[in-house]
Amino acid sequence: MGLVGTIPPEIGNISSLVSLDMSDNSFHGPLPVSIFNMSNLEVLSLRNNSLSSSLPLDMCIHNLDRLKILRISYNKMYGNLPSSLEQCSQLEYLSLYNNKFDGIVPRELGNLTKLQTLYIDANKLTGNLILSPWTIVK
Repeated sequence: MGLVGTIPPEIGNISSLVSLDMSDNSFHGPLPVSIFNMSNLEVLSLRNNSLSSSLPLDMCIHNLDRLKILRISYNKMYGNLPSSLEQCSQLEYLSLYNNKFDGIVPRELGNLTKLQTLYIDANKLTGNLILSPWTIVK
């Protein structure tokens, strides 16, 4: 859509939203923490922007019970992957490809029993991860 600027924190007030796709725009700056308060959200796609912040340590603990798809690839996100990702128990698709994440991949990701696709390469992550045999990992 050619959108430019920062994502306003008020976006988290849209509590009935099920799918949010703001991919392929020119958003920059931090990812508002309020996005992770959207309790009905099943799809969050922010792929191919210039977002630059870390993921909240408690991002899946409170309200993302229904999240199935999380795409934040092709941004400038950094920091450790939060172990709280395991609390997004409905997650089927997780793409954090081509960012600046570093540190050890949390073992807790292996507890995501519905996860079918995981893209975490093109970061500075280390460690081993045990996933189900039907999960695609790149």
